[in-house]
Amino acid sequence: MKNTSQTDLPCNISDFSTAIKALEPEAGKSIQAQKLYKTAGMEILLIALDAQAELKRHTAPGPISVQVIRGSISFRTDESAQELTAGQLLTLEANVPHSVFAAERSIFLVTKSIPG
Repeated sequence: MKNTSQTDLPCNISDFSTAIKALEPEAGKSIQAQKLYKTAGMEILLIALDAQAELKRHTAPGPISVQVIRGSISFRTDESAQELTAGQLLTLEANVPHSVFAAERSIFLVTKSIPG
């Protein structure tokens, strides 16, 4: 994953159009990710899933947000499945097991809070 932010500034700018182009499908890879920003307390990832791809069940140590940029995803916890489309934002508390499935090629932004 490549960091595309300008980390030498107190304010950082990431170019989504460039980052999305960098996530073009690759032969043999159904999941592509690009780290846009990372500090000790936060990480921002741009993730692309090909059609029928899944991020297997996992947890995050801090709260996260998931914003769909393109396509649609099914965000699943042990208690529910939420269907999210472009423009929708989901938030999730820390340590909740979850997975993500894409029926079509989809791109989404994940912001992770990293506990200190």
